[in-house]
Amino acid sequence: IFCFLPFFLFFFFSYGKSFSFCKKIWFRAISVAVILVTGILTLKYANHISFELLCMNKTYSFVADDVDTTIFGAFLMNIVRYAVGFLFFFVIMGVTPSKKTFFSYIGTNSSYVYALHLFFIVFLRDFDAGHDVLRVLTNKWLLLAYCFSGIPMSFILASKPVRQLTSFFVEPKFDIKKIIKTIIE
Repeated sequence: IFCFLPFFLFFFFSYGKSFSFCKKIWFRAISVAVILVTGILTLKYANHISFELLCMNKTYSFVADDVDTTIFGAFLMNIVRYAVGFLFFFVIMGVTPSKKTFFSYIGTNSSYVYALHLFFIVFLRDFDAGHDVLRVLTNKWLLLAYCFSGIPMSFILASKPVRQLTSFFVEPKFDIKKIIKTIIE
């Protein structure tokens, strides 16, 4: 809750805003440049990146212990993560196509990706723990795998078969009035 609350609040209060500046050609060019520079810097400094910093579920003390810094330093790192997260919200808006594409269904069904990705990740982590598949990857390739694994995962989790199998969980259909009436009676 604490890690993602600023993002939820931002999206809640910005609902209905157009962010039309993100569709301007100059902003799209800046967005592509930011993605390229971020990718190049990430690959260049892959051996110095702590994977725990990519996961926002780590406590301040864990991050501080992991990278040998103070709690205040860990707090500042989390502020930087929030800033980068918000920056990339706008960057992604800048590269998102305006017209419907073959992958538009992912955005339409993003609630499935959001609700199910943790189960998918836990399964993959357990699988790797048992079979040690990722041991062959260097830090650079492991970092690329972490960053780009979200693409196929999104296609899979937003697919029609997965939605049909998990709709009872992600979008439960129930009549709250009927439930209340049954409880009261």
